[in-house]
Amino acid sequence: MAGRPASFDAPAFHSDEVEKLPEGGTLLAFNKVTEVQAVEIRHGPGVFWSVQYHPELDLYEVAGALRRQNDALVSEGYAISPEALEEYASLRVQ
Repeated sequence: MAGRPASFDAPAFHSDEVEKLPEGGTLLAFNKVTEVQAVEIRHGPGVFWSVQYHPELDLYEVAGALRRQNDALVSEGYAISPEALEEYASLRVQ
């Protein structure tokens, strides 16, 4: 995490999550929603990093994911209505 600020925004939406670190795992990042957002795992001679959030997605792709999951997000209570979710997905970053 060298070079990252202590706190940063990253797209984080998922229905699966890591609940327990594996042997050799070191917690690198967390938030209020998911206790494990980034981890370093040392196994044998290897060092591996993994993240639960989505650094590969830009805001356009996040909006598309929200739209594709509209029904589920509303039924699970993450949005109050399909219209409210569309309004959120349509926001432009200034």
